[in-house]
Amino acid sequence: MDEFLKSLNPKENEKDILIYGKKYKLWREGEYLGTAIWTQDANVGDSFQKKRYEPKIDQYIIEVYVADSWELIINH
Repeated sequence: MDEFLKSLNPKENEKDILIYGKKYKLWREGEYLGTAIWTQDANVGDSFQKKRYEPKIDQYIIEVYVADSWELIINH
């Protein structure tokens, strides 16, 4: 399962332009997914992730996004 998840992440040559800890707008097959942070993760590999609080279970959830295109968000 780990290898499958890692295979969905950007390829090595695509990772060269991504910056750890930066937020990106994400798309998959032309559909906007939202925003997430490019993260170094030992479990699922380098990936776009977002942490959100889920009140029903009183815990934080880590969402992992699989995107085929992205745009760096630059704050002024």
